[in-house]
Amino acid sequence: MSLENAPQHFLCPISMEVMSHPLQHKVTKHSFERSAIMEWIYFGKATCPLTRTSLHPEDFVENTKLLQEIQQWKNEHQIIEDEDDLDASFSLKISSVALPAPCTTKAAAPSSEPQSLKHLMSLRNKVLRNRDARAGKMAQQNRQ
Repeated sequence: MSLENAPQHFLCPISMEVMSHPLQHKVTKHSFERSAIMEWIYFGKATCPLTRTSLHPEDFVENTKLLQEIQQWKNEHQIIEDEDDLDASFSLKISSVALPAPCTTKAAAPSSEPQSLKHLMSLRNKVLRNRDARAGKMAQQNRQ
């Protein structure tokens, strides 16, 4: 969900969208949207995009305080979540998420991997479109 008037700390530094499932890094205390940071790690980016510290999926915890702030802000501004924000595939706790390892050989991949990869690629494309749209809006505002 991308909203122009959202407080800056509600935005994921990767997707530049209001977070629906914020995760906080245990050491750096930076928060990210769950799907964005898990995709970041899955595709081999093993360092934090903000601090360059090492990243592992188990280094994150749900940021319930930030989630409550975001939900309160959405309620106050009568913002209704869209279906992507309510995606059941991300309703699991981070400790139970198991992404398949990327294939590094030409050997046959497990049958579930192509579907998981397809889902991650669609998320990546959505993140890139949203980031580009937000950058375009910011550039337009700067020109005015």
